[in-house]
Amino acid sequence: MNHTIRTSNSSVRSRRGRATSVRVTLLLLMLSASVALSGCATLSGVSRVPPIKWLIKAPAAPGVAEARAQAKAEKRAQAAARSLASKQAKSAKSAKSPKPPKHDSDSERPMASIKPSEFEKRTAEAREQALLAPQEPYWPYRLGQLLAGADSNSAAEGALEKSLARSPRYAPALSLLSKLWYDSGRHAEAVALLEPAVAETTAWPDGVPAALWAGLALHYDALDRIDDARAIMASLTRTASRDARAALVYLTLRSNQPEGARSLASDAVADEGKSAVNQNNFGITQLRGGDPVAARRAFLRAIEIDPRLAGPYYNLAILEKFYLFDEEAAGRWFHAYRERAKADPDSLFAAFERSEFKRLAQQGN
Repeated sequence: MNHTIRTSNSSVRSRRGRATSVRVTLLLLMLSASVALSGCATLSGVSRVPPIKWLIKAPAAPGVAEARAQAKAEKRAQAAARSLASKQAKSAKSAKSPKPPKHDSDSERPMASIKPSEFEKRTAEAREQALLAPQEPYWPYRLGQLLAGADSNSAAEGALEKSLARSPRYAPALSLLSKLWYDSGRHAEAVALLEPAVAETTAWPDGVPAALWAGLALHYDALDRIDDARAIMASLTRTASRDARAALVYLTLRSNQPEGARSLASDAVADEGKSAVNQNNFGITQLRGGDPVAARRAFLRAIEIDPRLAGPYYNLAILEKFYLFDEEAAGRWFHAYRERAKADPDSLFAAFERSEFKRLAQQGN
C-alpha cells in the first residue's frame, strides 16, 4: 500500500514535474521568440515601440497654451513689421536716387508693338520719376524717347529740352533731339545745338560720342556742307556706335564713292540684324551691287521690323519698277510710301507714265 501510495505520489510528482517542465519550456520558447523578433526589428532598421507611457502627452499647466499662442502671434507681428520697414526703406531710397535701367529692350522696338496701357504706364512712371529726381536728366529723356516712339514728336522735343536744361551735355538727349530735328528739316537749329557740344571737349572725358559726330555730319550733308560732312565721316570708324555706323553707311551711299558702303552695311547687319535702318541700308547696297533678290529680301525684312519706316517702301517701288519691271507692284509700294512720307527724292512719282499706275500712286497724296 505504501509502495502503491509512494508510487502514486511519485506518479503525481512525476506528472507535476512534467507539467512544470512544459510550462518552463513554453516560457523559454516565448522568451526566445520575443528576443528573436526584437532582433529582427533592430536589424531591419525599425525602432522598437516605445513604452505606452511615452505616447501619452502630459497636460499643459493652466494658461501655458494661451501664453505660447500669444508669443507666436507677437513673433509674427514683429516679422511683418520688419518686412514692412525694409520695403519702405527701399522705396524711399529709390525715390531719392532713381537710377535708369541698364538696358531697356523695348526702347529699340517700335511703340506700335507696345500695348497702349503699357505705354501709358511707362510714360506715367517717367513723369513721376522726373518729379522725384529734379536734377536727373535721364527721366525727361526717357519720356521723350517714349513719346518719339509714339510719333508725338512735339511733346518729345519738349521733354528732351527739359532733359538738356538739367544737363546740357547729356548725350542721349542731344542725339535724339538731333534725330527729331533732322526728320522735321530743322538742320540749322540742329547744327547750332551740336557744334558747341562737340567743341566742348572737356565735357567728354572719354571723347565726344560718335553718335553726336554722326548727327552733325548728317545735318551738314542736308545743308549741302559736303566737305564738312566728309571730314567727320573720315573720322568715324566701323567700331562706332550703331547710330554712327548707320549714318556712315548713309553718307557713304550719298558720296562720290557709294560702293564703299557695301561692306559697311554688311557689317552693320551682322552686328545688329534687328535694326530696320540697317536692313534698309543693306538692301540699297545690294540693289546697287546688282542683286535685286537680296535687296528685296532686306527691304521686306526692314518693313517687318518697323512698318513705320518709310524708306523701304520707296526703295521697293524703285526695285519693282526699274529692276523687276512690275509697275503694278511698284505703284502699290509707292502708295504705301506716300501714306508715311511725302518727299520724292528720286522723282519716282513722275516715272509712273501709264495713267492707271499714276492714279494708284496719287492715292497717297
